Amino acid sequence: MKNKLVFVIIILPLSILAQSLNYFDSLKLQLRKNINDSVRFQVIRSLSEGYAQNNPDSAIRYAQAAVQFVTRNNDKLPVWAAWNASNLMGMALQSIGNYPDAEEYFLKQLKQSEVIKDSFGIFKAYMCLGNINLEEENNKDAVSNYKKAISLYHGQKYSFWMVQFFPTIENLARAYEKQNMLDSALYYAQYGLHMSIDFGGKKSIPHWGNILGTIYSKLGQSSLALEYFRTYLKITDLLSIQDQILGFYEVGKHFERNNQIDSAIYYGRKAFSFSKNSVFRIYILKSSRLLSQLFKSKNQIDSAFKYQSIMLKTQEFMFSRDKISRMNMLKFNEQIRQKEIELAKQHQEEVRVRRLQLTILAISIIVFIIVFLLLSRTIIASQRLIKFLGIVVLLISFEFIDQVLHPIIETFTNYTPSLMLLILVSIASLLVPLHYKLEKLAIAKLIENNNKIRLAAAKKTIKELDGKS
Repeated sequence: MKNKLVFVIIILPLSILAQSLNYFDSLKLQLRKNINDSVRFQVIRSLSEGYAQNNPDSAIRYAQAAVQFVTRNNDKLPVWAAWNASNLMGMALQSIGNYPDAEEYFLKQLKQSEVIKDSFGIFKAYMCLGNINLEEENNKDAVSNYKKAISLYHGQKYSFWMVQFFPTIENLARAYEKQNMLDSALYYAQYGLHMSIDFGGKKSIPHWGNILGTIYSKLGQSSLALEYFRTYLKITDLLSIQDQILGFYEVGKHFERNNQIDSAIYYGRKAFSFSKNSVFRIYILKSSRLLSQLFKSKNQIDSAFKYQSIMLKTQEFMFSRDKISRMNMLKFNEQIRQKEIELAKQHQEEVRVRRLQLTILAISIIVFIIVFLLLSRTIIASQRLIKFLGIVVLLISFEFIDQVLHPIIETFTNYTPSLMLLILVSIASLLVPLHYKLEKLAIAKLIENNNKIRLAAAKKTIKELDGKS
């Protein structure tokens, strides 16, 4: 029952719920009530996400409200609220094809998430940057960003992770498919499908029908591709508008590859019609380009010219020289920033290695002194000195273990301070009894050694006295 509930959460996008007027009215009514700041922020975020696919002006307005609300109440909100607000602005701007501003907000989200070491925020930032790259057909950068996002996933089974993880895997497969690297595309599509089945059951299979149908279509396996496309189109009522458009578009491309022009035009028109009634200009661009090519192949010049005009107008709006130049500048600045971060990490690692070397040297010297005192046949050492040196070794050893395990602990606990402290306290609780046990053995050995030295000295003194007398 639990798996079914989680599955329903995954396959029902927020946009479907947001189409209900009652849904928006109930959220707006919540804003008029006396609710705490965290709940108010969540309501504003839900409104922006809900409007993102059908009312871009409202989506942007509520996203701006979220940004302003976080700025005013930053000390009263969770630490992740700031990057959430940046993500909302980026998503709203991306939906209308304003890629430069959207990318700027996603890069801002990335920085905000890095500061608080929020792996989910970093994951989502790279995922969104990959989505922009994919839509602008910059597939190599899309692959790079999607892989950076996936590298942050460490097997979490939380629904909020999985809702974002599965689309990232699918889009990574699509980025490879767009580059005609079909083996890699098929690998990631099947990997995502198997994970989805494990998480949500076999009911999740149709949701992978679009990407798998596209891949098999390019591989020349037309019947298998059509079977996957049919399973995908059967669940269109459960899909977001964006996914519906993408499904119609890819089916149209499939029929184009197989020279079934009339069927390709039919699905191309469906994709164009849905795109025209939504806010996603990128699909207006893609579907109009497809229809222009199809009508041109049928020598229907008027229709081809009509869709070509729409395509060129949309392309100029989305990818003007100024916008491309700005996006290139953002990319260049981010590359410099990442290089600086990498150099800083290298410096930190070098410092860490030097500290480890000094720690090992200090432990070695002190242990050598203790062993020397314990084995010496001439020096009578104090128990207090051995205890003092033992405590010093204990502290330095704990510091050494902390330096060695700290990166692993950070990754394992996802930078959660309470968990990190708990692990370190557990390590200390193991070291302290071990220290006392070794200290007890060392003092026993010291007493024995001191007694031998005193006995030898006494014998020597008696012998000297006997000689004199």
